[in-house]
Amino acid sequence: MNRNHRSPTVIGSCTVVFASLICLFIIMYGDPGQRTRFNRVKPGMTKQQVIALLGMPSEETKQFRLGQLAGYEKQYVEARASNSRYFLLWHTGDITCCVGFNEKNIVAYVASGGT
Repeated sequence: MNRNHRSPTVIGSCTVVFASLICLFIIMYGDPGQRTRFNRVKPGMTKQQVIALLGMPSEETKQFRLGQLAGYEKQYVEARASNSRYFLLWHTGDITCCVGFNEKNIVAYVASGGT
């Protein structure tokens, strides 16, 4: 028997463990590409453009919300002052990305924050 030959079972098990670790990393720390894509969202974009860029949101709400208020008071004040009628939220790891839309479904406010 050639001892340098690895069993397909061992190779398959290693692949599963590696894939599981990557999934765990994404769950804990969020998709690093999502943050880059979120930084491309700008006022004036349509709701369709934002969803095409970021994917389906985690939730839709009438209230602006980040992961926490402390440290993000300025963003809460700015969101209230914007003409946003509703907000779409994307939760990635410990970061919440929030996009406010006006009555015409155009981006009016963009902010993100974590816990």
